[in-house]
Amino acid sequence: MQIRLGASTCVVASNAAVAKEIFKTQELNFVSRPEFGASEYFIYRGSRFVTAPYGDYWRFMKKLCMTRLLAVPQLDRFADIRDEEKVKLVESAMSCAREGKLCDLSSEFTAFSNNTICRMAMSTRCSGSDNDAHQIEGIVKTCLMLAGKLSVGDILGPFRFLDFSGNGKKLVEALKLYDQLVESILKEHQEKAA
Repeated sequence: MQIRLGASTCVVASNAAVAKEIFKTQELNFVSRPEFGASEYFIYRGSRFVTAPYGDYWRFMKKLCMTRLLAVPQLDRFADIRDEEKVKLVESAMSCAREGKLCDLSSEFTAFSNNTICRMAMSTRCSGSDNDAHQIEGIVKTCLMLAGKLSVGDILGPFRFLDFSGNGKKLVEALKLYDQLVESILKEHQEKAA
């Protein structure tokens, strides 16, 4: 299905067979994705991967992800970490059930994801007493909410530089907060390693 939103034309894959055709067979025809309004506000715009134009950088990043980051042997190395974090997730949910309290599964799964990724990348949990996981969750939700909003530039391409709603400015502020939080976690990790 094809949808036209002002100056932008979008293709919607309506079933699995069409999605396979797009992402496997016709990959080169669909690999360069348009930049929508929010992408111009991303802090590390030049190093993006998902919306990078097809070329040497995109091929290198795809190869890196497939052979190093997401390769089966690499993921198998971290099976114990994933299992430990799953146990912690279930224990937390069971603790809420025993106490008769409501369990915020959204926060629990966010903490699970954050801790799993942090342990795989930095050998430490990122949700500690200072509540880093909840800060990251809030910032990520804010970024996704702001980035997902339709902007004037998405509809009227030439007016992309106008930020009538102020969402671009809010997104930049949220991304800077996220960057500062990740930097502090990395600095903490480096200090522990030294």
